[in-house]
Amino acid sequence: MLHAASTAGDVGKIRLALKAGAKVDSRDNAQRTALMNASVNGHEDAMQALLEAGATVNLETDSKMTALMCASEFDHAGAMRILLEAGAAVDATDSSGGTALVHASPEGHCDAGAQCKCCWPPGAAVDSKDTDGNTALIWAGKCGNEGAMRRLLEAGAIVDSQNDQGITALMRAGEQGQVGAM
Repeated sequence: MLHAASTAGDVGKIRLALKAGAKVDSRDNAQRTALMNASVNGHEDAMQALLEAGATVNLETDSKMTALMCASEFDHAGAMRILLEAGAAVDATDSSGGTALVHASPEGHCDAGAQCKCCWPPGAAVDSKDTDGNTALIWAGKCGNEGAMRRLLEAGAIVDSQNDQGITALMRAGEQGQVGAM
C-alpha cells in the first residue's frame, strides 16, 4: 500500500500505511523506496510526508539510482529541490557513472538540472562523466538545449571536454543538427 500510495502521490494513504506499520524505507520489486517512487512522479507533498516520517534520502537501488536521480531523470525540478534540501548527495553516481545532473540530460530533460542550478551546492561536479565519458554538457548538446548548455557553462562546465570517443558537446550538437546550440 505504501508504494502504490507514493507512486500516486496520495499523502493520506501514505500516512495510513505508515501508521499501520509499513516501513518508510521498504523496497518494491524494482528495489525502489517509496521516496524514489514519489520522486519519479514529482509528488512533492508525498515526498515531504515520507521525509517527515524519516525516509532515508540517499538510499540506492541495485543499479545505484537515488531518489534525486529519479527526480532529475523525469524533469521534476521541485522534487529535486526538496531532496537537495533534505541532504541528497548531488554527486552520487549510479552503476553507469551518471550523476543526477547527467540523468537530467539524456532524455531531453536538460532544464531540471540546469534550472535547479540555484540549489545545486557550490562545487557540485558539473563535469562528472558517465561510463562512456559523457558529461551533462555533452548530453545537453545532444538534445540541443541551448539554455541548459549556457547554464552548465556558467556553472563551470568545461566546453571542450571529450567523451571516450573524443566527442565534445559542440560536436554532439552538430551531429544532431542542433545548430542553435553551437
